[in-house]
Amino acid sequence: HVNMKSVVSWHYLTNEIEAVRAGNVASIKTMLPGEHQQVLSNLQSRFDDFVEDSQESKIFTSSDTAQLEREVNVCKQYYQELLKSAEREEQEESIYNLYISEVRNIRLRLESCEERLIRQIRTPMERDDLHESVFRISEQEKLKKELDRLKDDLGVITDKCEEFFNQAAGSPSVPTLRSELNVVIQNMNQVYSMSSIYIDKLKTVNLVLKNTQGAESLVKLYETKLCEEEAVTADKNNIENLMGTLKQWRSEVDEKRQVFHALEDELQKAKTISDQ
Repeated sequence: HVNMKSVVSWHYLTNEIEAVRAGNVASIKTMLPGEHQQVLSNLQSRFDDFVEDSQESKIFTSSDTAQLEREVNVCKQYYQELLKSAEREEQEESIYNLYISEVRNIRLRLESCEERLIRQIRTPMERDDLHESVFRISEQEKLKKELDRLKDDLGVITDKCEEFFNQAAGSPSVPTLRSELNVVIQNMNQVYSMSSIYIDKLKTVNLVLKNTQGAESLVKLYETKLCEEEAVTADKNNIENLMGTLKQWRSEVDEKRQVFHALEDELQKAKTISDQ
């Protein structure tokens, strides 16, 4: 009877040991927290029952008991490692879900900025409309500030992701997060560069319009003065007076020649920026 009882206890114990050995992180994650402790308690109880039932048994020796005790301890250690691995994976999944959500949120905000930028770029501006030029510059500067904030947010989440990549290098979620982050970084660089170039173009066009209008006003001013001059008579005094007036105008025009120089400079800048 004693021998049979010890064999039954041994059978239950070895089944418990095999069940623990067969466990993995996936199975651990499907269990409730209280069930984890129950597994260890059952293992210890089965071993205690075996020790008690095999004390007078002729089948099992003290050496067998010591060996089983070592196996039980190894199983406990293995199970504890499984618990730690499962907890680590859950933490990594939680961090991944948080970070991927932030990255995708930034991507959506960036796509909104890009859509508004492209819409304005593709909308022709009224010719020589200085007011619209100023309005567009104002709108683009607002968009640029929004992109600056977005770029700062992207920098923060990038630092967090890099730390996560280092700490959870073996996590299956790392490639997905890294891939989506890289796409957003690449898009950010493209949109930010496009916005900067477009603002430069708008500002250059604005200066060209201002200088063009200044030059046109100057030309019209002297055209009007010439038209207002009375017809020249053969009188010497009249001719001398007109010559004096023309010289004065020539002097004034020379002094204001910088208006035309500025226009030439801005046109050259406009050509350079347009080539970008």
